[in-house]
Amino acid sequence: MDPSLNPLNEVWEFNMDEQIWTQKNSFPFAARWATASFIINGQIYVGTGRDTIDYFNDFWRYNPTTDSWAEVASFPLAPRFETVGFSLYDKGYCGLGKDSFENLQEDIW
Repeated sequence: MDPSLNPLNEVWEFNMDEQIWTQKNSFPFAARWATASFIINGQIYVGTGRDTIDYFNDFWRYNPTTDSWAEVASFPLAPRFETVGFSLYDKGYCGLGKDSFENLQEDIW
């Protein structure tokens, strides 16, 4: 891993009309990079990923209306990073990516 990578847990909101950034509540979980994310009904879901040492399979939901985070069900397989996340018809999907041994994964959940 590139030593210049510094995982952060900051969250920022961009207002397109005013062209300004506003800092929101930071992630309540370990800072990381290479996560999966998707949106369902205006809620943002973020999970998996890695930091400089650990790999993660936890998932969190962010409510932009209340600027709050809540932990939801973890990804059901071993931790991984560089995963793909997307939503379709009010369901979230996550998969692909690499496991902690950097083996490519070929599944979607």
